[in-house]
Amino acid sequence: MKLISIVTPCYNEEANVDELYERLRKVMEGFPNYRVEIIFIDNDSKDATVSRLKEIARRDRNVKLIAKLKSLGVAIELSEVESIGRSMTGRPHFALVLMKKGYVATVYDAFKIYLGDEARAHVERESVALTEAIGMVNGAGGLSVLAHPVRIGKRDNAQEESLIAELCQAGLRGIEVWHSDHRPADCERYEQYVNTYGLAATGGSDYHGYVKPNIELGTGCGGNLRIPRSVLDNLLLSVPRSRA
Repeated sequence: MKLISIVTPCYNEEANVDELYERLRKVMEGFPNYRVEIIFIDNDSKDATVSRLKEIARRDRNVKLIAKLKSLGVAIELSEVESIGRSMTGRPHFALVLMKKGYVATVYDAFKIYLGDEARAHVERESVALTEAIGMVNGAGGLSVLAHPVRIGKRDNAQEESLIAELCQAGLRGIEVWHSDHRPADCERYEQYVNTYGLAATGGSDYHGYVKPNIELGTGCGGNLRIPRSVLDNLLLSVPRSRA
């Protein structure tokens, strides 16, 4: 399938980017045999252009998700989902609508069957490269940390460490050692990376309320987490002083 790329620069276009996006999207609906990407390039806008573009990116993914669900025979409209999630509409809100309409019994089922990363209606999220994200966080005076590294898709330990070493060269300053998805062997391996590469160690349960009912706040899945206070104390010491 051929690709059409539409590139448009933006400077202080907060009031216009939404309308431009909708017009472009409607025009491109007339080219069903092409893959289309719309690329907005912000030129250091002083207004809320960037915030609007981020919201457009989120909504674009939701539009694609609605189309995939409909192709699977799921009768659902974006307006139904946005009535729950409003400006922050995401997959958890899709899950609630799927439950309400009887397509699934639980949020877990919604993600397993339709919404999860390996599910039937999954839509890839547009995101910046890891090295670019690291530079942005560090440049803003933050502490760049690789969250739940078990999910980066490198199940071979050598490949995983090679990637982490590359990220450290790009400025990575921390890694999430303890997480609800991490097995004891994973935690041990990530602690080794902390020592080898001089990284800060972080941890968290990844609690999401009703979206992940099997995970408890602070203690993880079935109590598999017991993160000591010293982790927080050491992390605070790693934060740039101007931001601590």
